[in-house]
Amino acid sequence: MSNAEHASGSFGLDNFKKIGAIASGNVGEVYLVESNHGMLAAAQGAYGTESGKFAMKVLDKADIEKREKVRRAHMERDILAKLCHPMVVHMFCCFQADSKLCYVMEYIAGGTLLDLQRTQPQNRFCEQHAKFYLSEIILGLEYLHCHGVIYRDIKPENVLIRPSGHIVLSDFDLSFYAKSASYIDLDIPNVKPQRFSMRGLRGKKNKNVNVNINVGFSLMTESQPRDSDQLKVPRAVSFVGTDDYMAPEIIRGEKYCNRVDWWSFGILMYEMLNGETPFRGEDRIDTFALIADTKHELRFKKDVKLGKHPKGLLKGLLHKEWEKRIHSNSVVKSHPFFKGVHWALLRNQEPPLKPNIKQVDTSTDSAPFMFKSQETNSADTEETKATESEPEHNYSDFYFSRYTSS
Repeated sequence: MSNAEHASGSFGLDNFKKIGAIASGNVGEVYLVESNHGMLAAAQGAYGTESGKFAMKVLDKADIEKREKVRRAHMERDILAKLCHPMVVHMFCCFQADSKLCYVMEYIAGGTLLDLQRTQPQNRFCEQHAKFYLSEIILGLEYLHCHGVIYRDIKPENVLIRPSGHIVLSDFDLSFYAKSASYIDLDIPNVKPQRFSMRGLRGKKNKNVNVNINVGFSLMTESQPRDSDQLKVPRAVSFVGTDDYMAPEIIRGEKYCNRVDWWSFGILMYEMLNGETPFRGEDRIDTFALIADTKHELRFKKDVKLGKHPKGLLKGLLHKEWEKRIHSNSVVKSHPFFKGVHWALLRNQEPPLKPNIKQVDTSTDSAPFMFKSQETNSADTEETKATESEPEHNYSDFYFSRYTSS
């Protein structure tokens, strides 16, 4: 569909003017754009963004087809179209234009949690500040899980900061959307995975660590009864995530559910309080070995004084045996570390820090929307490779808008 071919009341590239580049990633580029479209202007006020300014994520069709990520593009579209929550980035519309797929979202001008953390002494938050941001992330995760979404990529770069200081979860291109589930069940039985050996691939410090990893290629959805309810339980075996934040069961190739998000949440919490992640190795394989090896226990930095409550919560979240890991929203929220948090009133509280407003590179404002893939430390093996090929490149149902003309 060309820029000028979209129907009256719908959106296309001709409704937007590029201001500059915000970021580039593994599967797309994000631009700051402006629009005077009446429906967008009317809908924008509720999201606290600058009037007329939006973030547009642009994917190149040829690139995602070559890299077999068409299914990912559709899944991110479905997830963003489904969700509407203050702690989750809001998508106004998405459309295709010539060789591009475009997602129009609210523009969050305060940068990322990583940017904010780097402004703190020793690149780490104090416990009170970390508690606030972690509390808001919990509310976002709770909402995602209740809608059948496994995030699978929790990291500080994906937590955006509003100018007001509140957080927003973003970037769902690695997420899994269990459309058949009303929420994600947590009682998943252990399943023996198929594996291949990492022996001989580990770093020097872990020569004696025997870790097997399966780079999974299939997606399984099964039914598991829970009490009197029959709940469809999404169980994935895909090798997806960012290296330092991937759960042991993903690396081992075991079936998993949203407990992997609580592991990644624990890694994020550790990093916020310590200034670094707990299982980083000399290289990627070494990192995987340290995460997956059950004999390599969580260690705390001697030069960082943490109280017993954050230590206790981290030990519960970062248990390498997923059956023993803290995985319930209610258990996490009721942990002594979060004592005093008024969960229902978080959005009305004054955040402890205000971010520096992100400066956008406007040197490309007159250039066309381009795409160049970037090298990242994210793993992404499509679930469908083992059982079926990518579907035909059909984008006829890609268009979405929350708003229609009157």
